[in-house]
Amino acid sequence: MKKILALVLALAMILAVTVASAASITVNNTGDHKPETDGTDNTEYKWYRVFDASFVNGTDASEGVRYYTTSSTVKTALEAITVNGHKFTLTAVPGTNPAEWNITSDFVQADAVELSEKIEAAKDKWVAGNGTFKAGEKQTVDPGYYLVTSTLGSKVILDTLGAENINEKNEYITDGKTVAKTNYNVGELVDYTITVNIPATTDFALPIIVHDTMDADLALKKNTVAIKNGTTDFTTFSVSDPVADTSRTGFNKFDITLDVTALTGATTLTITYKAEVLSTAAADEGFINEEFTEYSDYTTKPKDVTVKTYDFNVAKIFTGKTTDNTLYAKFEIQENGEAINLIQGDDATHLVRPDSDDEATPFTEFSVYQNAPVNIRGLAAGSYVLHETYTAPGFNALTEDITVMIDAEGNVSVNSDAGSDIALTDGTVTVTNNAGTELPSTGGIGTTIFYVLGGILVIGAAVILVARRKAHE
Repeated sequence: MKKILALVLALAMILAVTVASAASITVNNTGDHKPETDGTDNTEYKWYRVFDASFVNGTDASEGVRYYTTSSTVKTALEAITVNGHKFTLTAVPGTNPAEWNITSDFVQADAVELSEKIEAAKDKWVAGNGTFKAGEKQTVDPGYYLVTSTLGSKVILDTLGAENINEKNEYITDGKTVAKTNYNVGELVDYTITVNIPATTDFALPIIVHDTMDADLALKKNTVAIKNGTTDFTTFSVSDPVADTSRTGFNKFDITLDVTALTGATTLTITYKAEVLSTAAADEGFINEEFTEYSDYTTKPKDVTVKTYDFNVAKIFTGKTTDNTLYAKFEIQENGEAINLIQGDDATHLVRPDSDDEATPFTEFSVYQNAPVNIRGLAAGSYVLHETYTAPGFNALTEDITVMIDAEGNVSVNSDAGSDIALTDGTVTVTNNAGTELPSTGGIGTTIFYVLGGILVIGAAVILVARRKAHE
């Protein structure tokens, strides 16, 4: 009997067991081994009575406990279990009808892990409870030796001579999500990273599924999904095609299913992938990408990250003709010395950088009419040059380009030496062209005409002077 009691203690390896005073089983989620706050834990437990127990004196264990079975099926199954040469011994009780067998064993603590696996493997031989139960739900049972399993992967074998309160010691899967930066150009690829921390108590026979939901203005690049187990490539996974999320308008969802059967212990899987910012993205609104991890009956709390694109407006004023809406100027926006491509957005007042799938022909030069500002969107934080390429006849063109800066929060500013013809109000850059004779500027005739006329006058004066001298002579 002492060996059996020692065995019970040895086998409480994943769930800690404390004994009270009535035949029952209750699983508690407390302490450090509990689900993540706001995670969804629908873990279910099930008990199996391996064999029976009774007090020798009929009331308590002070005079000993008898472990026995009346099932020949249980007898055969127990006798088939051996670990490191140790085994159960079943001895027939004389004069019993139906037959009973007393049970002893010589198992030691070092046998605990393998023994629990073998008892679980033979669970169809034991007496199963009716249905499953959840943490905190008390199960009244007969005294005996029990196997308790959970859909989270944990298991325990224990005596139920009294009220058994099992404190769940299984560790829960945790996860996290990050993004490389918070703002992007349309057409740029967003770099996402998901980490999934897998504890040693995981049932590696079960799949782990990462559910991802992203704004429809982001397009998953499925072939960029890659996973590392530490520094080693993890290749046993699959990725579903994104489909519309029927529960969230304007969002698509996909799954990354992890086959972890080859894992043998605690580890962290690092998932990376890219998604393109589409030209349908409206500036400043923020595009959400959310994920959570599912393992058996447990799901983690959803985690989300947000990325944005930014914009600014360009407006025109022609001095003295402020009501003439037919007047316009032309511009291009330069980045790193190159004019950027644009396409028309959802209406004529919106221009946006194109994404890789846009079929519209891009352009670099665009017109801005008086009293009709144009919104330039799909821009990441950075520095841009606004260059005026044409202005209405009879008006002076800008002599200097305008540098437009967008900071990490989307705030717009312009270079301080842009001159009094440039104004910035609430993200709108207003360019004023003054009426008058066109002065030399980029693309103008410069000072050459003045040098030519001066030369002609000098030559003419010299000719007249020579002619007068000859006439005088």
